[in-house]
Amino acid sequence: MSPNLEESLSEYLIRELSKQGDLIEPDSQSKLLLACTYQELLKKIILRAAAIARLNHSAEVLPIHLERAMEEIMNK
Repeated sequence: MSPNLEESLSEYLIRELSKQGDLIEPDSQSKLLLACTYQELLKKIILRAAAIARLNHSAEVLPIHLERAMEEIMNK
């Protein structure tokens, strides 16, 4: 996954989590929660990208599939 894609995912996740309340200093529990949430988001994107690749009859997941999956998930 490209650094720009990872960076934009991180920014999106932080922005969405910050909408939930005041920004607090992350403790170990918050860091763990953020890491788990980020991991789940990446998992959803990868699974959706694999489905898009199959629909396009592609033998492998390409960057375009990842970008499209990310756009779909972020726009939900």
